Amino acid sequence: MEEKNAVAVVLANWNGAACIGRCLEMVFNQRHAPAEVVVVDNGSTDGSPEFIRTQFPQVHLIERSHNEGIPRAWNLGIEQTRSFFVLILNTDVFLDRDFLYEAVQAIQTAPETGSVAARIYKADTDR
Repeated sequence: MEEKNAVAVVLANWNGAACIGRCLEMVFNQRHAPAEVVVVDNGSTDGSPEFIRTQFPQVHLIERSHNEGIPRAWNLGIEQTRSFFVLILNTDVFLDRDFLYEAVQAIQTAPETGSVAARIYKADTDR
């Protein structure tokens, strides 16, 4: 992708049916929309790949036959992206609506920045 503020979101999933729907809803409700979303499924047996396919057809779903671990899944997903920036997530992360916008703004303000991170709160709390 040519756009300098394009963000790909890459998720590693293994039996994440309890969380993946809310996680992806929050990803797709970002003020700064992701340019692409890739989910690498590590051999889930809980129906989450089918759920992703039917509820989020815009997701590039990569299905692995067995669990190769989170870092391997992230790397496989990153290899499939073309965006200038990549955000890696777990399925139990629920982004604030402004997260991608603020992250891109922070990097554009200080271009020497190599990465940004978020403050992490328990779900549905401010701590």
